[in-house]
Amino acid sequence: MMTKAGVIPLKQFQGPDAEISDDIVIGKDILDLLTGAMYVDPLSIYREYIQNSADAIQEAREAGLYSAAKPAWIKIYVDPKARSVTILDNGIGVPQKDFVRCLTAIGASRKRGADLRGFRGVGRLSGLGYCQELVFRSRAGGDRKVSELTWDGKKLKDLLRSDSQTELTEAIKSIAKTRVVSAEGRPEHFFEVELRSLGRVHNDVLLNDGEIHSYLSQVAPVPFSPDFRFGEAIADFLARYTKYDTVDITIGPSGKIFRPHSDQFPITDKVSDTFAGITFFQVPGMEDDIDAVGWLLTHSYLGAISKRAHVEGLRARVGNIQIGTADVFDSLFTQPRFNSWCVGEVHVLSKRILPNGRRDNFEVNGHLQNLHGHLAKTAKDLIKICRDKSVIRNRLKSAALLVESAHQSISLLEQNNFSTLKQYFEAFSSKLLGQLDQLVRSSSLSEAERTLVANRSKALADRLRLTSRNGVRRRDPLAKVGAVKRRAYEEAIDAVLSSALPISVRADLTQRIIRRATHKSIA
Repeated sequence: MMTKAGVIPLKQFQGPDAEISDDIVIGKDILDLLTGAMYVDPLSIYREYIQNSADAIQEAREAGLYSAAKPAWIKIYVDPKARSVTILDNGIGVPQKDFVRCLTAIGASRKRGADLRGFRGVGRLSGLGYCQELVFRSRAGGDRKVSELTWDGKKLKDLLRSDSQTELTEAIKSIAKTRVVSAEGRPEHFFEVELRSLGRVHNDVLLNDGEIHSYLSQVAPVPFSPDFRFGEAIADFLARYTKYDTVDITIGPSGKIFRPHSDQFPITDKVSDTFAGITFFQVPGMEDDIDAVGWLLTHSYLGAISKRAHVEGLRARVGNIQIGTADVFDSLFTQPRFNSWCVGEVHVLSKRILPNGRRDNFEVNGHLQNLHGHLAKTAKDLIKICRDKSVIRNRLKSAALLVESAHQSISLLEQNNFSTLKQYFEAFSSKLLGQLDQLVRSSSLSEAERTLVANRSKALADRLRLTSRNGVRRRDPLAKVGAVKRRAYEEAIDAVLSSALPISVRADLTQRIIRRATHKSIA
């Protein structure tokens, strides 16, 4: 049937919708994505396994399995000689009856819908792309045996290189084997990940205790150091809004891992700064709730914080585990470099703001955009603070240079070695003190800074008055020079005295100018 516009509707040619009756094929290559291709940074595998351990410990806490005599823990053992790593926790464990089904499920996690960190069921295989064998072992309360599942990384690589059209289920059955082993000497409930025959990647970073320690100190849910004076205040604040659980993690000879924050931190190899205070904030949601809370440490904002401090930038955390890196919010700063001048965190509370599969950022939706909108205002305020502090520092540097120049000029007058130049150095010293007085009256300096500069200026002025009163008066050396030439010579003298040359060199050059002006030979 024709419409008024003379066009036949497309629906006239479409058949009814029908369910798909063909078999759905999920091929082996999905394993390639899950065992390495998803994660850019090899160290991310430690985050994935620590996240799973933290969830298991949270479940064990809720089940009342810990006490003062039996605390929660995660232990990491690195064996460079055997090229193996073991990550062991005393979390709730996986019951033997669920063990194989749980650990061979792909993209199906029992955590979905629970108040836990992981829920996609893909991170557990992240280590398989870096080792020849990936072994899982676990025991839940009441189990008499330990369940073990071994994934063969070598077989996986051979399978992925082959031309066979192997389906996912068949592929898993060909590379994963399970068994039960004795529980003797094992904790009552635990989970263990063992990576055997690790390959060399990024300067062997996966077997470097120091690199692993540094990475986990930033991303893992470990406590702040007892020596960090703001750690307790941050923990108390976050505990009002979320389950702010921390876990004791130890790694080889490095011992217990703490967050990297300390009272002092480096700006450059030669310059350091100290945290002076802390501010807390909330990010309102779109439905009268709170989507996130955060904190920012205040300091002198001397410049970009050194990356070796491992604290730079406004960072994101979910479940007290870091999402992405220090640059996750760079785009919110009109000048991204200023993000590295600040230190703080945003703890996301809303279940509508989800980390993406790689956990290097968040899934994009309206709730994330709302979060970004509020944080952009925070970033704008931080940029203003950085700029204002930079202006003040520049003025303080100017004040220091003026003080030093005035001091040198007056010292030369006090020595009386260049008596013919007395009037020029007096005038130059007075000019410098006038510039200092202008800085003192500037509103950009704090009261303490203004007082400091004013006291130094007054002391120099007193010295100048005393020198002028006690010195020998001489006639004007350019008295007989014509007005036009005199003005030119005085401009040259002023330029020399205002230069950055040593004061004695400036005095010598000024004396040479006067000798030339009065037709005297240059020594």
